[in-house]
Amino acid sequence: MATLLAVAGDLHVNGTTALCPPTVELDDGGTYGASKAQLWIWQQWQDFWARAEQLKAQHNAECVTILTGELADDNYHNTSQLISKNIEDQARASLAALEPVQRIADRIYVTRGSEAHSGVNSSTDEKLAKAIGAIPDNEGNYARWVFRGVVDGVRIDAAHHPGTGHARPWTKGADANRLAQMVMSPYVAAEMKVPHLAIRGHNHKSSDSAHNHPTRAIILPSWQLPTSFAYRIGAGAFPLPIGGLLMIVENGRVLLEEQRFYDWPVSAWEAA
Repeated sequence: MATLLAVAGDLHVNGTTALCPPTVELDDGGTYGASKAQLWIWQQWQDFWARAEQLKAQHNAECVTILTGELADDNYHNTSQLISKNIEDQARASLAALEPVQRIADRIYVTRGSEAHSGVNSSTDEKLAKAIGAIPDNEGNYARWVFRGVVDGVRIDAAHHPGTGHARPWTKGADANRLAQMVMSPYVAAEMKVPHLAIRGHNHKSSDSAHNHPTRAIILPSWQLPTSFAYRIGAGAFPLPIGGLLMIVENGRVLLEEQRFYDWPVSAWEAA
């Protein structure tokens, strides 16, 4: 029997430009309604998991899901782009968004995101990982810094932070090539088999080393459209794609792969 590998991360639920259920009930009795952009993100999130469910059924597969962190956002920077500062509101919204993950996945693993978004020691990711029944590590933590495991013969090293990135379109891919070598190096030094796949997030920019190295490095996009910070650094004019990764693997081979990335429809030129 094959295995469906479903990977997503950087959900940033609770951010006003990120993944959000259509309505969020707040602790004080009020209700937050998702924006037009958030409703679009929600639609793509539903499509991603509907496709995962379809592939699982088609291949009679078990589903192993890896969530690479920042399941909710409690951004500690000075920003107005949060739905609520109440951690219970944040958790309620995130758990609503994670419903299809719990329904479809047979095993869930969670890695820890940045403290700037996930709290001290990424405690928000830990809390949510426990709530959705993620498999704990050897120390009993439900969210881990690194997932290092074998999924149907495929060795996977997954974490949130890649430690490298690309700042301009023409350097895309170079970061993934660097990541492949960065990940491989300690395995080689320890005389261990290198991973088949190294999966990361954090940068909100996709990149892929393809088959340039024994380890293939994939950096996934987020589920968030630009924030005011993105505009400040000149990265907001054309929103980056959102999305995640679906693979059917069996006996150490990738039988099918879908990088399900979704492009925000950019507005046409307006008359001025």
